[in-house]
Amino acid sequence: MSIAFGEVSTHNHFALDRGGKVFNRTAPVIKLPPGATETQHLVLVAQLNSSTACFWMKQVCQNKGSQGINEGLKAEAWEQFYQFGGTKLESFPLVATAYPLLESFARHLDTLARDRVSDSARSILDARAASGPAALRAALKSRRDRDLDRLFKMVGLQEELDWLCYKLYGVDPDAEIRDPEQLPSLRPGLRPFELTLAQEDAERRAAIARGDEPDEQPTAWFERHGWEPHTSLDALPPAERRIVESRLERTAASRELSLLEQPTYKRRWYRPDHDAEEREAMELWLADRIEAWARERKEPFTIRQAAAALRADPALLAVGELLTGRPDFDVDALVGERVRADAVPNTKHHVFTAEGLLKRAAWEETWRLQHLEDEGRLPLGEDGKPIPIPVPRKYDRTDYQRPEFWSLRGKLDVPKERFIAFTEVPPPVGEETLYGWAGWTHRERARVLLALDEQLENAGVPVADRYGVMHGVWFLLPYVAWESQDAARDFRADVKSIVGEAGVTEAMLAEWAGRFPLAKPRAGGRGKGKKKA
Repeated sequence: MSIAFGEVSTHNHFALDRGGKVFNRTAPVIKLPPGATETQHLVLVAQLNSSTACFWMKQVCQNKGSQGINEGLKAEAWEQFYQFGGTKLESFPLVATAYPLLESFARHLDTLARDRVSDSARSILDARAASGPAALRAALKSRRDRDLDRLFKMVGLQEELDWLCYKLYGVDPDAEIRDPEQLPSLRPGLRPFELTLAQEDAERRAAIARGDEPDEQPTAWFERHGWEPHTSLDALPPAERRIVESRLERTAASRELSLLEQPTYKRRWYRPDHDAEEREAMELWLADRIEAWARERKEPFTIRQAAAALRADPALLAVGELLTGRPDFDVDALVGERVRADAVPNTKHHVFTAEGLLKRAAWEETWRLQHLEDEGRLPLGEDGKPIPIPVPRKYDRTDYQRPEFWSLRGKLDVPKERFIAFTEVPPPVGEETLYGWAGWTHRERARVLLALDEQLENAGVPVADRYGVMHGVWFLLPYVAWESQDAARDFRADVKSIVGEAGVTEAMLAEWAGRFPLAKPRAGGRGKGKKKA
């Protein structure tokens, strides 16, 4: 068990990890002594996530400036980034290590946060997609309502926790604190400091409208987080209005509270973009569904074949209807969009630009030396030691022919795609691009390429037009050898029997690529048109 937190952020974000999670390298963790209980962790998390803790951290930690609306230190204070270093946190003044009310607030917040994560749009798709579009749409709507309900409960709990910490730290010793079990929900925009902020902002905007110079520029707080500003307490129920009025009065009368009750130190709650969440979840769900089908195949497929196989899937039809917004969507177009968005060509000449190919050549030399090192055959230098293996330059966006290739491969050309695009198959056989599952082993991929070459040969395609396919096999041979020396030997013999003893050279591949460049991407909308029976 540990506590993770964001090292560089505008505000404090601490989360209890019960194990099984992998955090980004810039997310440090706090480890309590062996034997520390969950209760002790929660009491610590409660204090670290308070506005009081945020104030303290911003006094002792480095201000990184802002990446916000006005750049640098000219932006509003609440959007400036800080580096919350673990060393600084070692001196954080804890008010308690065991306090039931702190634990209760932290436990409620932790439970609600985990419920929001588990009750995701994806979980609804998995559970209800097969029920049809109407039932799925209703289930997603219910999930939106639950998500907002949980969010508003969290806002109320965090606000009350902030005031509990004011009480415990002596900032407001007489603050009235309610039991988290009985606490009402609170909508962002209705917290005491936000009411004050909205009133001040309204005055500043009115001054600008009159042509006057305001004391400060209007705030972007409400617009940035997606909530409506409120200048009165009318939207609050009577019981909550009494509490908020009291806290506004106490803040106005206290220099310390006025300092803490500011956006700079208060929790930022964003309005959930449920449309974007659901769209992303549906796209991912569709990609998973298509990949699950492709995983079972041992040969390439076309978009048309994939769509034909998936057209009878009621869950896919329901998700497709909601994603496209029309019941008569084109299954072929939708499946094609998802496959093409998650596919990278098999041949490097269709992946990289000319500059990218130069970097790729340097990487291939590094790989060659690494293979020799694995075999114990790395050449020795003048000092009698194995020569050093160079680390080539990383790729950047302009080294890839298309933005999606950069997204799927990145600076180190690490494959993250689901599908292989066999764009090296020339027309007329390749009128429809063939795809394969990117999870095939090197041996399986090489076998597929040899089968494709045989089909091309039977179709009368000249050997020179098949260099792209054959190079794919030739390049894979060292990796196939890791799986099976016999298979690698057989594949090598097959390629040599077709193109000659030297295999497919870089010059042969470059000549082929000059005649068969990567085709331009297809234009088309998302699943528009009719479902084809």
